[in-house]
Amino acid sequence: MLDAASDFRDRARTAALLGFEGLQVNSYGAIASIDYLTESCAFIVTSMLSLGRLVQDLLLYSTAEFDYLRLSDGYVQISSIMPQKRNPVPLEHARILASRAMTGAQAILSSMHNTPFTDMNDSEDPVQALVDAAFADARRALLLLAGALSEATFNVEKMQKRAQGGFLPVTELADTLVRSAGITFHQAHAFVSKAVAECSGVFDRERIVASVTASLADAGVTPPQQAMLLEALDAVHFVRLRSIAGGPASAALDPEIARASQQLDDDCGWPRERRQKLSAASAQLRQAVDRMKASV
Repeated sequence: MLDAASDFRDRARTAALLGFEGLQVNSYGAIASIDYLTESCAFIVTSMLSLGRLVQDLLLYSTAEFDYLRLSDGYVQISSIMPQKRNPVPLEHARILASRAMTGAQAILSSMHNTPFTDMNDSEDPVQALVDAAFADARRALLLLAGALSEATFNVEKMQKRAQGGFLPVTELADTLVRSAGITFHQAHAFVSKAVAECSGVFDRERIVASVTASLADAGVTPPQQAMLLEALDAVHFVRLRSIAGGPASAALDPEIARASQQLDDDCGWPRERRQKLSAASAQLRQAVDRMKASV
């Protein structure tokens, strides 16, 4: 009987039978630490904060004024009074679920603040149920958003048209003046800013180029070719040039998308691996218990 029970006197063996990844060798930390609660809640807070901000942008994109995002028929609710109105209710539900999960997790973190560093009832059943509820809301928010986006379409044509019709590329115009006209960025910024102000909110590439060319001439600087300046104000050209790490060009983004996809696969593989290890540990535990029973 003593030999059979030895499995349960060996801490490392006990940890293995329970499927733990290792030992908590600080005995006081083992009974006093509540990191398993606080770290979990911190994860919920940060992830749901990011999810909520994303949903807020998606709701803006789905308005008639933007019209960048269209949810499928299965993920909209027609207005009860306006037949043409497609309410993006899944996004609204995802937003409140994310907010509820985040605030619930924050409440737990606040509840644990200034509690004694010891074995205490404060971190047991009452708050553990709240942690479970926060994870349930977070999971629902993620699943709902994933489902809605799986059938959504983005109005890329309108996005590109808006990009081409706005002042976004004027930064590249200033950079082009620095590279091609040999002036400082401070000077280039002033010339381009003056040109933008003269447009009174209406993007006009030819007018901007004409203003910048005149400013250069007044400063005694030979302006670059007009074709080069017009190209600098093209949104596609603006994006394509920014191919350094962190830039928006495909050359920079495609490898990052591939890396993120691989990381997602790896992250999804971890729970599967842990379940397999826990299942194997459970089988070993049953065998150890059976051996102990047989030795009685």
